Amino acid sequence: MSLFAVVKLSWYQGYVFIAFISYQLFFGCFLGTLLAMKNEQLQHEIYKISWYKLSIPHQKLLQFMLKSAQEPVCLTVIFAPLDMGTFLQVYKSIYSMFTMLLTVQEEE
Repeated sequence: MSLFAVVKLSWYQGYVFIAFISYQLFFGCFLGTLLAMKNEQLQHEIYKISWYKLSIPHQKLLQFMLKSAQEPVCLTVIFAPLDMGTFLQVYKSIYSMFTMLLTVQEEE
């Protein structure tokens, strides 16, 4: 709706609103990507541990940590993971709608 208002009515507050929403979307997607990267780093660090030198209780604890780190942890929106790929898809859709609205306005 704000895209329509920006294109049709030259609603300047809409630009601020779109910038604010874009910031929120970017920040959420960036955190989702950062979480996935940190999870991968944790897995790699666990793999580097010389588990065979540990005592049996510590080996079991390490096994538990590895199993829990292997289950992917990610932020999700209802239907998609919240990462930078999703951010780019959403922004491509917004840009497509914006250009469509501009094209329709020019034809009138």
